[in-house]
Amino acid sequence: MSELMRQYLNVLAPTRSMPHGAGNFMHHLFGVHQILVAWGCAPAVCTAGLFHSTYGTEFYTDSLFDIAERQRLKQLIGNEAEALVYAFCRISRTSLLDDLPVEIDNGEYQVSEEQLAALRCIEMANLLEQQAAPDRSPAVFICRLWQLARSGVALDQRHPIMGVVEFSVEEEREALFAYQSALGLNPLDLDSVGELLNRCALGLVLGEPFILLAAIQLDRGDWAAAMCAAGEGRDILVRWGCPWDKRLSFGDWLALAGRVRELAELGATGTDLWPQLRSMLVSTGIR
Repeated sequence: MSELMRQYLNVLAPTRSMPHGAGNFMHHLFGVHQILVAWGCAPAVCTAGLFHSTYGTEFYTDSLFDIAERQRLKQLIGNEAEALVYAFCRISRTSLLDDLPVEIDNGEYQVSEEQLAALRCIEMANLLEQQAAPDRSPAVFICRLWQLARSGVALDQRHPIMGVVEFSVEEEREALFAYQSALGLNPLDLDSVGELLNRCALGLVLGEPFILLAAIQLDRGDWAAAMCAAGEGRDILVRWGCPWDKRLSFGDWLALAGRVRELAELGATGTDLWPQLRSMLVSTGIR
């Protein structure tokens, strides 16, 4: 850990005892930071993500810093990152989707286009890190990320949400229903489960359905298809930097994809991996 990150950690230490969603505020702040790093965002944007709501926002009113302490935060993280933190805490989130200029402090300060692009990236990471159903299964929020990306963000074109031409809430709800239905079917009905998982992958947007498909293909002895699907799912997940289905951690999903590939390379038989995964997902509701 760098000396600078140690300083950040010391300053953020009180956030360990501040509740946020299913965990604590520190967990959320570091999660957003890690996602932005995974996306290759500029250092100032990643740092702003680490402190993104420490002044308190319209949705999260607890704060680590008072607005009167702006100079203290500037000295810690730099003027560029602090300006993004301040703007993120002062704006209305709906304004990030507007074509009109975004102003804060009753019009005293206008947010630049470059800052808006960065703020949309931070909001995307903020939503991705925390959005889930109460049992940590997927929730509907990817369409919101697509809307933010369409409004203009500083993201690599390889990001799964970039370049998607159409993405509606209805389409996302149908995908989520297909995913839930696949997990609810008899695990021995591989054809029906596979059809539903193919339907909910949303092209190349979501990685978890591919990884589960890979497990089914492994159980069937279709090792080439299993390796391909596991690799596709892993690549998509890595580009997101955070799971869509949070019943398993990011690391657990990656490890699962790697395990499927290992078993497929060995030509393993009788693994019964899909029933095991299905049972684990439907019974897991912890962070």
